[in-house]
Amino acid sequence: MISGRSNFNDTKERIVEGFEKLVYTNVNNRWCIRLIEKNKFSKAIECLNKVIKLDPEDYAAWTFKGIALMYLENYHEAIIAFNKSLEISLNARPWHYKGLCFFKLGDFEKAFKAYDKALQIYPNYPNVWHNKGVSLENLGRHEEALKAYNESLSINSDNFKAWYEKGVSLENLGRHEEALKAYNESLSINSDNFKAWYEKGVSLENLGRHDEALESYKKSVIIKKISVNNKTLLDN
Repeated sequence: MISGRSNFNDTKERIVEGFEKLVYTNVNNRWCIRLIEKNKFSKAIECLNKVIKLDPEDYAAWTFKGIALMYLENYHEAIIAFNKSLEISLNARPWHYKGLCFFKLGDFEKAFKAYDKALQIYPNYPNVWHNKGVSLENLGRHEEALKAYNESLSINSDNFKAWYEKGVSLENLGRHEEALKAYNESLSINSDNFKAWYEKGVSLENLGRHDEALESYKKSVIIKKISVNNKTLLDN
């Protein structure tokens, strides 16, 4: 039951918020970032290339260029941009984004190593601990993944995804009762996570609580159906 989920958790809003101070000290970057916010990633790259031409040492511009490339799924080029940013100024965020790129490329070993680099610079980064755990889980290193999720939750206990992933690790370790508690924690924060309802059913089934497992599976199917229908309505 190894995780196959993406850990591409950062939204554009969070990314932009993380560089808020840089935005207001660099007018040129500000316009480029607005294009990222509007999902105009190619235009944003054109904009950032002009900024970089004016100041090749603008590490924030290189980072934002990497972010835009990341959203265009040009992960190899994004990594080059993040590397350039890191040559100019060591910062936790480009390492984190490199990890996200490596994860999307299926290189979980390089992903968790990049997250480690980010955590060496800034250890109180809950999303990085979480994403490191997902990479380790995909490598089958469940105990290490569990430690990473615990670190993430010690910083931010309201992350329902981290509780869910912790449950997956515990389930893979055969610790079904603890996994069930983790899924319940996740669902207490976000009851619309159909994956958590499904995995909760798996834990209940492994504990011999078949009727409760069936109810959990049913809940998962209902929520997933609603989620798909809502997405269809939004797409139309």
